[in-house]
Amino acid sequence: MTAQRVLGTEAARRAALEMQQLLEGSMSAHIQALLTQGRTLSRPNVWDGPQAATFRQAQWPSVERSLVLMQHRLPILQANAATVVGDIVHSGTVGAIGVGSFAILATVAQDWRTARSLEPALEAALAAYNTRRLGIGVQGAANEGSLLDLLKRNGSTSYDLNFLRPGHQGQNFPFLDAASNDGFFSAKAYFGDSALSRYASDFQNLVTGQYGRAPGQLRQAVNAIDANRAALQAADAWPRGLPTNASAADIRAFILDNARLAVPDDQIAALSQYIRARALDFPENFGLPASPTEADLDALLTRIVPSGIKSEPISAIGDYFKSLDGATPTLARASTFVSRVMESPVGKVLKVGGTGLAVAGDVFTLASPSPDALGGPTTERVAAGLNLAAIGVGMAGPLLAANAATDWIPGVGEVTMGLTAAYFVGDLVWQNRQWIEDTGSHLLHAAGDAVSSAWHSVTSWL
Repeated sequence: MTAQRVLGTEAARRAALEMQQLLEGSMSAHIQALLTQGRTLSRPNVWDGPQAATFRQAQWPSVERSLVLMQHRLPILQANAATVVGDIVHSGTVGAIGVGSFAILATVAQDWRTARSLEPALEAALAAYNTRRLGIGVQGAANEGSLLDLLKRNGSTSYDLNFLRPGHQGQNFPFLDAASNDGFFSAKAYFGDSALSRYASDFQNLVTGQYGRAPGQLRQAVNAIDANRAALQAADAWPRGLPTNASAADIRAFILDNARLAVPDDQIAALSQYIRARALDFPENFGLPASPTEADLDALLTRIVPSGIKSEPISAIGDYFKSLDGATPTLARASTFVSRVMESPVGKVLKVGGTGLAVAGDVFTLASPSPDALGGPTTERVAAGLNLAAIGVGMAGPLLAANAATDWIPGVGEVTMGLTAAYFVGDLVWQNRQWIEDTGSHLLHAAGDAVSSAWHSVTSWL
């Protein structure tokens, strides 16, 4: 069974996502716990004597440096983990569009054209899910992704404002979601009995900037656009009706007078009818005169636009990713399986250590992703799959094993789990190969052994 085939399964996607969650949670907690324990043990007033002196003078200094280095490196590893999970899940996406295996598209798409039209929404949802972007839900991200694609298909430019601010890449942008030479947009996707009233509240804020948290969010948006106008103008995503040298006050006025609310296509009619009725009853809430004319109402409603996707696929995308949550941690069993692979005849030909990469051609019988699946079968990248998996397991095992349950995710077999682990850990280590070569693959193993041994000695004595 090839890695491509295994990684295209539902079970593999669940396994990879769980590994990412462990990396983001358990490993960080264990590193901090080891640092706390080690620093406590290194204090003479806590532990003294010959063993304590050996630990304090000969063991702990190098261990502490290793742990601190790993702690500083962990955010990059976590970002890499999101990329790897995206690769694994995307391998299923490609399968659905090409040969039919990705459950979400199979559910909501009745033909190839529909399936392909959902790619931008699904990619945006996947990015939000994998990176847990601050304040951006999967369904909202799907709606935003579709809007950005629709703008481009209609001949306009598009710019995801969540990536406008340096230092806040991928985090939720206040008040607005997209910029274009066609204007500014706020993309929303709500469902259920409260959907229309929630849209109405958002729309009131968009056209007046007066209610709830809107004044502060509008101010933040204006300041960010003002400070980063060069990026928008370089991308040709500066609205045509807004002067390139506009002041902050000009930007604020332009947003309130022109920004549009983008909602799922099939909700436009009901929302327009609802807003019309509300605007007649409470015109001041929408910045209208006391007795608005039909022209006033029509002009207001032109600011509600379709996002290029319907409610049903957005809901289905949300349900799909929701179904991936809550799986049982399984890295301990996966690591055990990969370790057994490394003891096999194939595994024994691998050279594993801190000196670099070296593998035998036999590895390709276990890991051979196709160009369509996981970024292309370049020799070093594919070789890293199992070779570096062993390094990764050796590094992460002592820290993760304590919190990793031994129960399998239902339906996940050892081969599926093992090969997913091999690719996941291998690719993580491949992306961090220079750091690993510089520091040695034994660091965390040695750190865990030294601290846990000392801690056991102290607690046993106590």
